[in-house]
This record gives sequence, structure tokens and C-alpha cells, in this order.
Amino acid sequence: MTGCKEEFTKEEVYSFFLKSLEENNRYFFLITAPDGKIIGESVINHINWKLRCANFRIALFHKTEREKGIGTWATEVTRDFAFEKLHLHRLELDVYSFNPRAEKAYLKAGFKREGVLRDAIMDNDNYADDILMSILEDEWKTIKRKHNLTHLY
Repeated sequence: MTGCKEEFTKEEVYSFFLKSLEENNRYFFLITAPDGKIIGESVINHINWKLRCANFRIALFHKTEREKGIGTWATEVTRDFAFEKLHLHRLELDVYSFNPRAEKAYLKAGFKREGVLRDAIMDNDNYADDILMSILEDEWKTIKRKHNLTHLY
């Protein structure tokens, strides 16, 4: 749903990730299965270091890997990296109305709806909404504080 194709050659992946190591305004994370197969990616991109904000996107490439909690887990791990390691203030994303599972995962990870661009994209021959979401540094800190308190008992 991110516009990414489902199959890549080993050479394409290798070349892409070597190139990405040279960039400082985005971070790419491969999501791999226990057997080492690449099943998705999680990305922090369009980083504005002055404003301390960035965009987030995630894709699970194969339908068989969806609805297992992998996307939620990867979203939370990437979110934590954005705030802990990159010291961002804001992490934002777009999710399309035809993907309610993704919106649910983002809400679970602490993202909040900011607005809706109505009928802003096409899903085949139908219009769909572009839902804008974000999480701020203080909201993330509250989530982590609550999480740490629940693990004390």
C-alpha cells in the first residue's frame, strides 16, 4: 500500500541498502522472518533535523505475514528508535482509509489522528481518504513511562 513492489532481487536490495547508508535524512530497517527471508521494511524518512521531525512508513510485502502482530511490533520498535536514538520531537505518517488494520496498529502505538484529506487518493477506481497521524515526544514518553510501570509488578 506504500507503492512498493512485492518482489526484489538480492542485488536490488543489496544496492539499495548500500546507497541508503550514505544518506543522513532517512533510516531503513529490514523486517526479516526467522528463516532470514525479507518480509518487509520500516522507514524513517524526510527527517528535518532543525525541527526534529520525520515521516514514518512501513510495509509488509507479503499478505501471509500480515495480521500476526509483526506490523505493530515493527511500528513500535521504529517509533522508539525515532525518539530514543534520533531524539525527534514529532513522527508523522499518512494512512489510507482502505487500510483500517494499519490505522488500528498506529493508534495502538500511540499515534493520533490529526486530520483527513478527503477523497485525496485513488484506490483502483474509487476515491479514498488520506488520514494524517502523528505522535509527539511527550506522548511517547508517557507511553514508555506507563509501559515501564506495568513491568514493575
